[in-house]
Amino acid sequence: MSTPETLKWSHEFAHRSAFAGNPVPRPPIPVEHVNIVLILLVAGFAVAVVVALVRGLTAFFKDAEHIRAHGSPAAEAFGVKQNRMMAQRVFFQGIAILLIVLLGSLAS
Repeated sequence: MSTPETLKWSHEFAHRSAFAGNPVPRPPIPVEHVNIVLILLVAGFAVAVVVALVRGLTAFFKDAEHIRAHGSPAAEAFGVKQNRMMAQRVFFQGIAILLIVLLGSLAS
C-alpha cells in the first residue's frame, strides 16, 4: 500500500542519477518505532537492575552467614562479589535513566 510520503520518496529516487554521487534517499525512521525499541531497552535494563540487586543481596547474606558461623572474616574476598553486583546495578540503573530521558525528549 503506497502512501503519499512513500510516493514522494519513490518519485525522488526515480529522478536521481546513480552516477551523480548523490546518496540513495531513505525515508526517515518513524518515531513510534524508536519509542518501541527504547521502551524494550528500558524494560531489559530494569530486569538487569533487579537481577544484579538480587545477586548482590544473596552474596551479602551468604557472606553474613559465613561470618556468623566462622567468626570475623580474615580474607579480603568477603564482599567482593556483592560490591561487583551492586556496581553493576548502579551501571544498569544509569543506562536505564539515560534511556528514559532520551525517550522523554523524543516524546516532547
